[in-house]
Amino acid sequence: MKSGFENIDADIPALETRRIYAFAAPEAMGKLTFVRQLALNASLNNGVLYVQFKSNKQELLESLLSVKGAIPHYEFDRKPLEQKTAIKVEETLKSLEDHHLFMERLNEYDEMDFYKLIRSYVNEHNVKLIIIDDLDTMFGSCKQELDQTKRCIYTLHLKAMIHEYDCCCIMLTEVPKYSPSSVRKFCLPGLDELGKKRSLIKVFDEMWMFLRLEYFGVQVDDIGRITERKMDIIRYSYSGKVLDFLYFKFNENYTSLESLVFPFYWDDEQE
Repeated sequence: MKSGFENIDADIPALETRRIYAFAAPEAMGKLTFVRQLALNASLNNGVLYVQFKSNKQELLESLLSVKGAIPHYEFDRKPLEQKTAIKVEETLKSLEDHHLFMERLNEYDEMDFYKLIRSYVNEHNVKLIIIDDLDTMFGSCKQELDQTKRCIYTLHLKAMIHEYDCCCIMLTEVPKYSPSSVRKFCLPGLDELGKKRSLIKVFDEMWMFLRLEYFGVQVDDIGRITERKMDIIRYSYSGKVLDFLYFKFNENYTSLESLVFPFYWDDEQE
C-alpha cells in the first residue's frame, strides 16, 4: 500500500498489508500530522478507516483540512473564520470528496461490535488501512475489563482479522515525555521505557518511534544536520531491532510533511 511519502514507498517498500504497526511518540513530535497526511495520501486509492477513541470528529476534520489545504491550525480558533480562510476551507472540503476516508468515533463499546464495524467497512467500502487513534483509550473504553493479558489477546484477535481481510492497521500510542540530556542528547526513549506497553511490543509487526529534536532546543543533530522543521522516524522490529531511519521536513506552518532523502541540505549555501 502506497503511503504517498517517497522515502517510505521507495525504501521499505510501502506499508504492507496483513501487518500491525505501532506509531509511538511523546506529545509534539509530529506523529498526528504524519498519520493524518498518510491517511489522506492512502485514501486516494484505497479505503481508509480512521477510528477515533480519543480525538473528536471536529478536531480530526480541522486537522485533515490543515494538512490538505495548508491552513495553519490557529486559523480555526478564530470564530467566525476569516473570509479568506472560509473560502480555503470550502475548497479543501470539496477536494476531500476524492478521498475514500471514513471516520468513526467510539466511546464505550463492546469488543465484538468493534470487530463487526471493521468487517462492515472492509466488505462495503474496500477498506485496506485501519488507523486507531489511541491504543490506551481503545482498551480503556471497552466494556469488557482488559488486563494486560487480555489486551494482548484482544490485539491478537485484531491481528488475525487484519490478516484475514488483507488489510494494514496502524495503532497510535504515546510514550513518556522525554528530554535529551548531555549523555543522551540525540536518543529516543528505548523500547524498555514503554512501561506497561512492553508486553504488547511483540504483538506488533513493527513499531515506529517519532522524534523532533528541534522541540527540545537541539539545533544540530549528531551528524551535523540542521534540525529546524525536521522530524525523524526510527523503525523497530517486534524484537526491538532497529530496521531503518526515515527523515521528513515540515512546511513553514507545520501543517504537512515532505520526505527527505539522506543526506540532505536545506539550500545551496548550507551545502
